[in-house]
Amino acid sequence: MTELMGVGDDRLALAEWGDQVECTGVTRLPLGEAATMWMVTGGTFDLFAAAGGGSGRWTFLGRATTGTLVPGSPQNNDHVLVGRPSADCHLRRVQMTELDEARRHGDEALRRDLASGVDVGLRILLDALRPDLSLAQAATIALPSGEGLVLHEGHYGRVVDDIAWIKVEQGRLASSDGMLLRAGTAVFPVSGRGTFCGAPQAMVSAHTTLDLLEDGILWQQLGSRMTYLMGILQRRLEEQHGQDEAMLTAGRDAGKTVFIEAVRVVREHAESAPIDVPVDVSPSEPDAHGTPPIVEHDSIDEGTPGDRIALDAVRLVAEAAGIDRIRNRPVLGDRRLPPALRIVRAARIPHRSVRLRGTWWRTDIGPIVGHLQENGAPVALLRQDRGYVIVDPARQERTPVTAATAALLAPVGITLYRPLPDDVTSMRKLLVFGLHGCRSDLLRLVMSGTVAVTLSLLVPIAFGRILGDFVPDGQRSLIVQACLAVVAAGVVAMVFGVVQNLAVLRLEGRFEVAVQAGVWDRMLHLPSGFFNRYSTGELASAALSVNRIGELISGLAMTAVQAVLLTVVNLALQLWYNVPLALLSASLASVSVLVFVSIAKKLVVWQRAHAKLENALTNRVYQTLRGLPKLRTAAAEGYAYAQWAEAFVRSEHLRQRVQRLQNVVTVFDKTYVPFCTLMLLMLLLGPARNAMSADGILTFTVSFAAQLAATGQLIGALTSAGAVIPLFGQLEPILTEEPEVSSAKRHPGELSGAIELRNVSYRYSPDGPLVLDDVSVEIRPGEFLAVVGPSGSGKSSLLRLLVGFDSPVSGSVRYDDHDLADLDMTAVRGQCGVVLQHAEPFTGSILANIRGAEAYSMDEVREAVQMSGLADDIADLPMGVHTVLSDNGNTLSGGQRQRLMIAQALIRKPRMLFLDEATSALDNTTQQVVTNSTQALQATRVVIAHRLSTIMTADRVLVLAEGRVVQCGPPDELLKDSEGLFHQLARQQSV
Repeated sequence: MTELMGVGDDRLALAEWGDQVECTGVTRLPLGEAATMWMVTGGTFDLFAAAGGGSGRWTFLGRATTGTLVPGSPQNNDHVLVGRPSADCHLRRVQMTELDEARRHGDEALRRDLASGVDVGLRILLDALRPDLSLAQAATIALPSGEGLVLHEGHYGRVVDDIAWIKVEQGRLASSDGMLLRAGTAVFPVSGRGTFCGAPQAMVSAHTTLDLLEDGILWQQLGSRMTYLMGILQRRLEEQHGQDEAMLTAGRDAGKTVFIEAVRVVREHAESAPIDVPVDVSPSEPDAHGTPPIVEHDSIDEGTPGDRIALDAVRLVAEAAGIDRIRNRPVLGDRRLPPALRIVRAARIPHRSVRLRGTWWRTDIGPIVGHLQENGAPVALLRQDRGYVIVDPARQERTPVTAATAALLAPVGITLYRPLPDDVTSMRKLLVFGLHGCRSDLLRLVMSGTVAVTLSLLVPIAFGRILGDFVPDGQRSLIVQACLAVVAAGVVAMVFGVVQNLAVLRLEGRFEVAVQAGVWDRMLHLPSGFFNRYSTGELASAALSVNRIGELISGLAMTAVQAVLLTVVNLALQLWYNVPLALLSASLASVSVLVFVSIAKKLVVWQRAHAKLENALTNRVYQTLRGLPKLRTAAAEGYAYAQWAEAFVRSEHLRQRVQRLQNVVTVFDKTYVPFCTLMLLMLLLGPARNAMSADGILTFTVSFAAQLAATGQLIGALTSAGAVIPLFGQLEPILTEEPEVSSAKRHPGELSGAIELRNVSYRYSPDGPLVLDDVSVEIRPGEFLAVVGPSGSGKSSLLRLLVGFDSPVSGSVRYDDHDLADLDMTAVRGQCGVVLQHAEPFTGSILANIRGAEAYSMDEVREAVQMSGLADDIADLPMGVHTVLSDNGNTLSGGQRQRLMIAQALIRKPRMLFLDEATSALDNTTQQVVTNSTQALQATRVVIAHRLSTIMTADRVLVLAEGRVVQCGPPDELLKDSEGLFHQLARQQSV
């Protein structure tokens, strides 16, 4: 409730009285001894009122500090006083008779200490009574101690002293603490924070604790009044507990009401839905192709001959994978890595390691960068005919891969993925990118479909000849031959259908691999501000929608090719038999297409709206699951379910609208084909009966039915594939956002550590206030710059601009006099170490967190651990650096997490180090270790901190206030300016 300050070290003179109480390891100390006082002689002592004689609910009353005298509580109350000493607490148990003896033989100072200690203890108890604020805030008449006062009805009084003892001389008195006193009763303690009034009129006098002590009646009155005080306290706490229970019950009831209403809405929707919607809820349980350039040979830092050979091998594999050329940049990076891997990483080509096992060369797994087992020399493994060849750039040789030559290769290779070009921002360009390199499969799909469809023409021709000529003439042998020809054609068509299906599966697989890898690579290179505009659920749904797009497109490809070919060949057959009737057939097919187009416009609108709502629903579920512990703590599960139910019902309504339109298309297709066929037969048997022979009529009719069926099949596929448009709409923000790194950005080379902010201004939103206003500062290589300022002054925003997480609205951030906006952001950050204020480790081992994706040795890991002051903590862990951390590193303390993130930043020996309150949870000794380690790096350091011990070692201090630089200079000089903001901040911290 309230933490009380100590009352002075002079009270320690009382420490010689009573018996010492052992507090080491004690978490519960009952204070139920009557006629006993508990004296705090050191540390702190927390007081609680415990129900059930000490075994029930605890309620915090206050904190007693050095010199406080706490009276023991009587045993006849349900609530008793219980104490919890701190680790450094010193406590003595003193009988009231001993204290009275001390009063008689002690001096005036001792008596004052006794009275003051009792006042502090009583104030904790009286403050816990939670007085009626409506009375406490009324106009009052002051009652000084030692004087009397007559209070009329409606008038309120208040004692002047912090604690006073009042006596009713006449009438009755009611206090805001809940007491009711009558004339003739003994004195009673009241708090200066409460009030009292006459009921209806009273004469009252006030006395101090020291007065009662000197009169020799304090201990008697205190002991007798504790029963009354504990009774009032018990009643107040029970009332408060009842109010808390009532509020909790009301919240639960309200949540249950909302939950039941949500269930009712979902059930009503399910019962009224024309399409079955599975609902299982119960109110009883609310619980371009063209890839950006990569490195040009004539400008690369080729270094050793091994680097040149690796460059040639990577170029060969990149060209075979459809990656046009290598970026024009020097090959920087970790020299511990193999040259080929270093080149691939410097080029920022998405890649992964593959294991070459078994007869891998018999399967097309794309071009691979391999290495010779003997000397580790890089080679290109390229697809040729039905196998692979080893291209050795050093020897300029091409060797087919066989079981013998495969044994010469290292078991692990590197496969490359094509990054999305910057101009892939539309669905057409995305399709072109995904289908790159699939020409042979597309050709196989079209050719096999053409053969199968051409063979299908035998059906109408044979049908017409058999029923029109062979049957009437009784030519049995020709009937058998025709039937056998149709069966043989069907078998051949089936074989080519299998070829079609295999081609479609290959297309789907290649498309998904290429586009999925490209989309994830693009998303990982987007600026950090992009991720603030979209939720995790939305981005995850968008990225994973590539699989659904691949499935729809592959299904559409096969159906569309087959339907178009069937339509064309059947129309050609009809034109051969009768041109006017063929034109009529084409007109009827066109009508079905027009109907579909008119419906498809509405269909796409509803599908897009449904996809958007589905994304929001998925995100809501994701956020609810992550916040489930908090929802349970607040008993708000019902509200969460109600929000989900509302979005779910809206989503189902939209889904049903989409389904109804699709049903309209299906019904139209199923009725239109027989209707048109019947019309054609009536025409051929009526006005146009002399236009063709009997076999021609039969052939034409069967061909016409096949044509309309193919058209309907195409319309159905297009209807289902209409879902691709809203799915691409989900991907559109990722594709249209400009990446942080593009082919237009220049590689910075090796940075010296010189940084400059030139007239930088920044705001969070276009119409928001300026967070940084015309900030200019130059940081020299190797300089230690500390940034300080009050909360909201723009310190963290300044750091985010320095590392390129955000861009200024005006001005520029410059590294080695180059605008950061024109530089390759990834290459710049690769030379920086950054520890943000709320940085957290990822799930995995401590070793993986420190190493990241780099190939650091164990010696380097140990050095980073030592530099961050984490060595002793890791040594105490049973598995050392191999200890696996849970989500967000919750198994570590706050200081250990900070040191782990510091080790992650220091292992790369950065040229620039940015720390945002990175040592706030460290003790002074560990902080000094980190400070010495960072100083030894000779790196440029920009540190946001509040500790004087951190700031005072800086070369310069930059002081921000309201987004502006108000001071800048060495810390010693800034401290001399008594009117400056830095001096004020330092003085506040000293206090």
